[in-house]
Amino acid sequence: MAFNPADLVVPSIDLGALLVTGLSGYYVSRQSTTLYKEVKTLLLYVHVFFAGVLVLEFIRNFIPIPAVIPPTLTPTTLSVAFIDIYTILGTSFILWDVLLLMTVGAAVYLRPEGQGLRELLVSIIRQRIAGIVYIAVFAIVIGSDIYLAFVLPFTISTPTNIAGVKVLSTQFDTSYVFLVLLVLLLFLTYPTSLFLLARQKTKDKAVRRALLLLPIVWSGIGVDLAVFNGIFLSLGYDYVAIGYFFAAIAFAVTATIFRRASLLSGFFSPMPSLQVKTSAPTYPFSNELKIDPQTLIGRTFLFLTDPSTSYEKVVDDLAVELLSNKCYAFVFTSKRSPVQASLSKVKGVRYYILTSSVSYPRGTDVPDEILVPQNDQAILLDIIQKTILGDPAAKLGIIYDNISDMILSSSVESSYKFLKQANEIIDPTRVMAMFLFTPGAHDDRTVNLVKALFANHIVMVKDVPQLAR
Repeated sequence: MAFNPADLVVPSIDLGALLVTGLSGYYVSRQSTTLYKEVKTLLLYVHVFFAGVLVLEFIRNFIPIPAVIPPTLTPTTLSVAFIDIYTILGTSFILWDVLLLMTVGAAVYLRPEGQGLRELLVSIIRQRIAGIVYIAVFAIVIGSDIYLAFVLPFTISTPTNIAGVKVLSTQFDTSYVFLVLLVLLLFLTYPTSLFLLARQKTKDKAVRRALLLLPIVWSGIGVDLAVFNGIFLSLGYDYVAIGYFFAAIAFAVTATIFRRASLLSGFFSPMPSLQVKTSAPTYPFSNELKIDPQTLIGRTFLFLTDPSTSYEKVVDDLAVELLSNKCYAFVFTSKRSPVQASLSKVKGVRYYILTSSVSYPRGTDVPDEILVPQNDQAILLDIIQKTILGDPAAKLGIIYDNISDMILSSSVESSYKFLKQANEIIDPTRVMAMFLFTPGAHDDRTVNLVKALFANHIVMVKDVPQLAR
């Protein structure tokens, strides 16, 4: 048989979709999430199963059309055997992806406690309404898969693909088409509803936008597969490759959106539990300063540091006191700074790493760590505000290391405005803050300007912190 260039059109599209899916899956695997870690695993499986569908699609292009098609042809024929496997396994992969994405929606909405997929499923099932609906949808999807595998509600057809080449394909019975449409309807409604409900739990505009885009993109995938795998095939046109290519792009968009949503939600919303080793509340910071621990929340300190002293221990004591008393501890500092090095032994601290290498907040490979632009004061103020507003009921402490770096890299005036605005957004009922400042690096005018913004000053006297005023 002479070579026909048209035979390579659809395989090329399938390979392109497989490449996009692979890159998207790799991108998901490299993400560092501070929340929804199980969702990352679920999304990886989504990509694996969809890649399996694309591999079957690619192989199908090279399966020869037999001279006689079923029901006359015996199932032992290689072509028929492959189409049976292709239909059952490929459809199963898609149905399993429906279950996985449905579980993703439930996880994002419920934010279950515990670690691991087993705990995630238990948390979902225990929900009074969402759990019952989840079980019902799960049963319908699995039932559809079992029905497909044992009843074989399909026949082999030979539609024309987008390149004008006849290929072996599958045409489902009407009853199974309606069953698949029911699954599609459930997929369009259940996760979408959960994402919209999850959207109401956050005030961050970027997260709200992401949680709106996710169900839109996933709904687009469902409609896309219904059109190309259902309507066009029933009319005798095999445009499945185009549908899968669009779906691959949609999954890549989903991976990007999820990264943004998980990154921000994990830092600006409450965590399931604090990683605190201490069995009882401790007050090393308050005791050292000889202040009432009950008055710590609501106060803003200017810590006048001296590099020749062990000032890092004061920061450690504050973090320990916050965490042991069920408060969150957020630290703005540079990578491998003395403060971060010292705090590394305190579990549960969340870091905003100040760096000039990014222009917007970005995750790293280290959990509980986000890179933030050190010289963009508008973004830094926005992050402080979102951190405070993320959980309206939580008590937290913000430690900023070091104001001197900001002054030296920008200007006294802009840094003064930053500190003034930062003080204004501190909630006195549930937030405390401490800003580190090295007075020896500045002239008297700058030191006095900065000190005038704070009512509480901490100074180091012979390696011991004292409250100056």
